Amino acid sequence: MIRYWKLISIVSVIVLAIGTFYIQSAVALSNYPRFVFQKISGDEEEVENIKLQGSYHDEGMQDGNLHITSDETVYYNELSFLERLGGVNQPSRITRLREEHRNFMRGKDRDLSMLYDDESMIGYANVAAGPFGSGNRDFEIKVEVLDKKSNSTTKFTVDLPEKERYRYVYVEDVQIVNGEMKVITRNYSYETNSDNTEMHLYSLDIGGQKVVGDDVLITSSESYVGGAWSAVEFLDETHNLSSSKYIVYNINHWKDVQEKEGNYYQEKAGSEISAYHMETGKHIQFELPEEISQANYKASVDGSIIYFSIGTETGFEVIAFNMDRQKEESSQRLEITRPIVDIEEDLIKVKDGKVYISSSNKAPDRESNISVIDLESGKLLYEGFIELEKQQSNRNYSLYIHQMIVEK
Repeated sequence: MIRYWKLISIVSVIVLAIGTFYIQSAVALSNYPRFVFQKISGDEEEVENIKLQGSYHDEGMQDGNLHITSDETVYYNELSFLERLGGVNQPSRITRLREEHRNFMRGKDRDLSMLYDDESMIGYANVAAGPFGSGNRDFEIKVEVLDKKSNSTTKFTVDLPEKERYRYVYVEDVQIVNGEMKVITRNYSYETNSDNTEMHLYSLDIGGQKVVGDDVLITSSESYVGGAWSAVEFLDETHNLSSSKYIVYNINHWKDVQEKEGNYYQEKAGSEISAYHMETGKHIQFELPEEISQANYKASVDGSIIYFSIGTETGFEVIAFNMDRQKEESSQRLEITRPIVDIEEDLIKVKDGKVYISSSNKAPDRESNISVIDLESGKLLYEGFIELEKQQSNRNYSLYIHQMIVEK
């Protein structure tokens, strides 16, 4: 009899917990505001493939991570327990993979950088480490590859080359090229400090289940030394599920400049763009024109072209740099009065001949623009704002947009 009472108690606790979760979710659903794309002009279909990821902050209520599309606003706090495991900001391609290959995708869809997908296979790689103690961390590369045709999975684990040298290792991207898995990582070395960065590309023979290559793409110190520092980043188009012809990385150099009043501000001291050709294994260092290297810009990759967006007084200029030819291919000055593009803050992407622009934040006293422009003609295809839905209180809030995804 005691056994049954224990079982009843356990079931009751589970039911209560689930009920409480959904009640709290329902309350959150009613409290969180909805945002919409409010059109001023143009074709609304131009923004149907845009997903804005960010966070909402409001006086008197908890913060909320969210995504906004032309159809909906979704907050993390509104999701079911199972949906939360997948995350609020997953692209539709991840959703399809979860539906079609649920067993393989279990636990693997939280970080896009670790996944690769094409018509025949799905690849996954993660760098895992043992407990962090006084000694070196035992880094391993864990690999899984699903053959979609046979529905068979290959799994293996290999030691990270020279693993004793590294304090931290993060996966930046995974691709499969000619039967080899390419795992691009950001490694922080023990040898100096955690700001010493090495970008590695590890080549793994899937059939042989072994590491066959370790290329150091770039080494740089991100430490603040003598009023100067550098920042290394992969351009965000590298972080996708498909093959990329090039892995492109950007290094911006900054320095402190003192004003007459004694205050300091940060000034760009130059920049470098480098790339790694995935099929040939060739490293390419681009000599950028001074008008680009010395400017504050946003860079966007589409195929073999890097698009540099540079602010002007009346809009911005987009310069196309062809990586195959290693030269500037074209430039287009887009003069628009609304929105005035803030290169420092706005999110800008160039994809399939179109320029997508979104403001990075919104508040009751601050407009948030969203626009789509045809790159060749300069025509404004869509112009609008991110607004609260009608009949919602204009409470004191801040909406921050961290990332803009333009899906195919």
